[in-house]
Amino acid sequence: MAHTRDKASLMYHMDEKWSAEQSLSYAREACPLAATERASSLPFGSYLLERLEAMAGKSKKAEKVGILFGGDFLERTRNESLYPALRLLLPGKERERPKYKFGTKKLASAYAKALHLEHSQKEEGKRLRYFASAASSEVRSDFGSAKLAEVVEFAVKPRVSANFREVATVKDANVYLDALAACGGKLGELASAIERSLATFSPREHKWLARIVLGELQIGLTEKPLLDGIHLSAYDKMNQCQNLEAVCAEVSKWLKDGTSDVSFRLQPGIPFSPMVAKSFSAGSFGLAKKLANLERSFQGSAFLVDEKMDGYRFLIHFSSSKSSSSSSKDGRIDFFSRN
Repeated sequence: MAHTRDKASLMYHMDEKWSAEQSLSYAREACPLAATERASSLPFGSYLLERLEAMAGKSKKAEKVGILFGGDFLERTRNESLYPALRLLLPGKERERPKYKFGTKKLASAYAKALHLEHSQKEEGKRLRYFASAASSEVRSDFGSAKLAEVVEFAVKPRVSANFREVATVKDANVYLDALAACGGKLGELASAIERSLATFSPREHKWLARIVLGELQIGLTEKPLLDGIHLSAYDKMNQCQNLEAVCAEVSKWLKDGTSDVSFRLQPGIPFSPMVAKSFSAGSFGLAKKLANLERSFQGSAFLVDEKMDGYRFLIHFSSSKSSSSSSKDGRIDFFSRN
């Protein structure tokens, strides 16, 4: 998250949405966005979720990636940006959508309210209220290893016709998630948004949407193999700019041109992922020997060895104002934390 402050006053602007939008604007200037219509029009349940569920029985990451992005996936998107789909698969890495400001308990309460199960003695009502209670964060033995997402599917199923057809698209899913984020964690607004969505999404789709909101996709793929699946240079690019939307736009350009450019360019306002420091104690082999081995590994190139200190890690970027003088009071300072 970026916290922004004016250099003259050094007063923090704690409006997270404003700060995120400013950070996004820097990345968009550096990498103009690509078209996303084809990825947005992919069927959410009958196409994307089918692939995610087909991955469940596979243990190797390469097999999972092949199922997800294989077949006609890239043909359907025709070298356009995959951002609308990727932001669903990597919810913790996209910056455009504001934070949801609610977790498991409030989401369970919102579903109970939307489904009119707040005081019901039906099984689905009991399960939702269980996850909405304080006890649910301590022990969940009553329902085995069930997660809230599975309970959501169980609770929504009786409210949906057996003839319900999954026609929602990836765009519909993103619009719905935007609506949940816009509720600002207010229970009544969340329940209303969920109740309206019952005519749009199937019980299975509600399960996966809950997983996306809670960051519990459980697909066995982390950021690197997912990004490698769309382009072998995508992960390196992500480490440079930490902006999934810009990375997907760049990959789209690479696929069209048949090239890839991952040369590192520092740009104020665009955070990169710094290399994590490694412990380097003397140990039983002796510090001198370790330093000699380290020096050989760099083959004559310059390197820096510094003391590693515990604490919070920040990237601090200063951007001077283009329209004003070079006075030190002009410009912006952005603080980027690990998250």
